[in-house]
Order: sequence, then C-alpha cells, then structure tokens
Amino acid sequence: MKISFIFMLLFSCSLYAQDTTVVASSSYFQFLYHRVPNLVRIGFANMDEPYFLVCSCDKITNIDSLGNALPAHTYFVLPSENWKTIIEVYRLIGEDTVRISEIVFNNISLPNPELCFGATSSEGEFNPDETILILRPSIYTYGMDYHFRILSWSVKIGKKRYSGEKNRLTHQVLNRIKKLKEKSKIEIEVQCDADDGIVRIIRSSFYKGTKIEGEIPDENGNYPSYKE
Repeated sequence: MKISFIFMLLFSCSLYAQDTTVVASSSYFQFLYHRVPNLVRIGFANMDEPYFLVCSCDKITNIDSLGNALPAHTYFVLPSENWKTIIEVYRLIGEDTVRISEIVFNNISLPNPELCFGATSSEGEFNPDETILILRPSIYTYGMDYHFRILSWSVKIGKKRYSGEKNRLTHQVLNRIKKLKEKSKIEIEVQCDADDGIVRIIRSSFYKGTKIEGEIPDENGNYPSYKE
C-alpha cells in the first residue's frame, strides 16, 4: 500500500482535537473510482488552522493537470488497487501532531458508459442520417471529465455483421441501413478504452426511425449550432 500525504500550512491559532468534526465528500458520495483522479473536498471547523492529510492512495494533490491550484481544501485523489481509501486528517497542536479524523471511501470501478447512435440512446429510434457512435458517461461526475474512446465496432443487421475501427460507420453499413424498413432493428457492439486503462465491450440495440431534418451531432455528441 502506498501512503501519500499533503501538508497545508495556514495561519495558526489554538484548536482542540476533541472538538473537531471532519466531513469529506467526493462527487460520488462515499465512493472513489479506481485508476482515475477523484475530486474530494475536506470540511471542518476552524479550517484556517494548519493541517495535513495522510492518504492510503497512489497520489493526493491540490494541483490540477494544468498545474493550477485547486480551491482551498479541495484535492484530487488517485486511489490504489485496494478496496478502500483512507484519508487521515492531522493537526499540529503546540509541538504535538494529533489525528483529528479518519475518512473511509470504498473504491469501485468506473461505470460503463452508454452507447449511443448519434443522438439516439440505447433501444431508441435513430435518424437514418446518423453516421457516428458516441459513448456517454452513465453518471454525472461533478468537476470531472472522464473520457471513453471507441477502438472498434461491430454492427449486426439481420444475419450479416459488419465491422470497422474508431467511431464512424462505413459507407457500406450506412447504405445498408438506409435500405431498411422503419422499426428495423440493428445491434451494435463496440470495444472501448477509458482513462482508467480498462478495455470494455459495450453492446446495444437501436431501431430505424423516421428521417428528421436538422443537424446531426458531431463526434462528441454536440450539435454545431449549440453554444453554452
């Protein structure tokens, strides 16, 4: 087990450990995801006092991937391969180092994404003009942006199967889809990897719908005319 620690030196005054309640939260409640950075916030009374953290993880830092400092008391935690991550909070009281809290997170695998055919979710009716496959995270990860990448795909139409690489379907498959009747079913399977380094197989079915005039989303599932 690798132990990481981070020391936060701020302006100091007196504090009694027995009067301190520490609350730690991640974007995923009491879970952290294996092999990827997780955003964790630490909160307790008198936080302008010096404290440091000891974490049973591969890394804990208050610096983001671009080298910028995170907001105060906010950290990225990279869990180890263990089932739990333990964060211990210590304070310096006079010449003594006192542990004031221990927070335990369960480590779980990053959930599989949802496979979409363009703008169409699994088991939905797709616009025949769609051309690309998109993977969308199946959960909302506040403050985080995990990426899934399609390595290869396989499309089954009737008894025939087509295959290709990346996330764009070939003209052969698209022409075959255009000849299908409405409500016809196609089955799609993709092999993908993610930021956690795990290769996944994701399967889903879709049904040919009525052609809808308008924009088709790009490779990230965004519409060109949409602006935040």
